[in-house]
Amino acid sequence: AKAAVVAMSVDGDEETELNREELLRLNPFSLVNFSKEKLRYMAAFDNERWADELSEVTYATVSSPVPWEEALAVQHHYQEGCCRHRQTVTAADEAALKRLRAKIHALMSELEARGHGDGYFVRLGPRSPKDAPMMVSEPWGISEGQIRSALQDVSERMGLHGGAVGPH
Repeated sequence: AKAAVVAMSVDGDEETELNREELLRLNPFSLVNFSKEKLRYMAAFDNERWADELSEVTYATVSSPVPWEEALAVQHHYQEGCCRHRQTVTAADEAALKRLRAKIHALMSELEARGHGDGYFVRLGPRSPKDAPMMVSEPWGISEGQIRSALQDVSERMGLHGGAVGPH
């Protein structure tokens, strides 16, 4: 199956269509971090793209989308627990985190039912934790608006009109 990927030009003024082969020929080290082009390149390697095909030679893997509200709840708990912010966790965050916990529990139960209950590695994003910045804030980091825009763009490209695409 051919996949077309839209990539921004260097000056950001125009977009060109890249097929999978063209996309994979890009040098990821020359792409601007958090640019649409880099995000699209990295998305080509997300778990859901390869986990099923390599299931015989890798760990049993399940994934689920994380809606914006659940991701924001994790962020707020991190801010209070690690950054010593005060009163960032709301009642809505608590409810969202409860849903996320239930979702993760269901995924682990699914793996256990398939005979993989010895241990789990839960990853809430496509990147390695060692690659994540400690503090992401404007103007040096990526803003909530930029993240929302990128997720909306991916949702539209995947035909998930109104659906949520989150880190896997």
